[in-house]
Amino acid sequence: MAAVALAALALAAPACSKDSGSQAAFCREVQRVPSMSSVVSGYTGADRKELTNRLTSARAAYASLEKASPGDIRSKVSSVVGVVDLVIDAVSAHPDDPAAVAAEVGREFRANSRAATDARAVAAYAKTKCDVSLNPTVVTTTSSVPASTTAAGTTTSTG
Repeated sequence: MAAVALAALALAAPACSKDSGSQAAFCREVQRVPSMSSVVSGYTGADRKELTNRLTSARAAYASLEKASPGDIRSKVSSVVGVVDLVIDAVSAHPDDPAAVAAEVGREFRANSRAATDARAVAAYAKTKCDVSLNPTVVTTTSSVPASTTAAGTTTSTG
């Protein structure tokens, strides 16, 4: 699958309150959020309803992660969620055209100079505070997004 890509993250669980998250809530969420590579895998040949369900579920999961994020990492998580939303929007708009997805994501990703740095910061936070390895990878050419492995041994990433 062609995609210019992003940050690999495995994230997940509800925040303690609507206004602020916590380390514990973030750590729960980081275990639940689907990898973006699993969300967009095979999207050009996927059943449209099934793809729409995957994209909708992923968007909701990453929004929950953002809400669960504590203040010291929230802006960086918001940046990563913005990239996730960008990928979801591009795949939704061009489900049969990986070149268009790659071009759209690549253009926007290059314009957001903080995205890669923020993804690495979120991954470091997840490793230090939650013992979850996210291994963010930024790809600047058309390629598949590699998977990451969490501390629990599950495979996750964002694309």
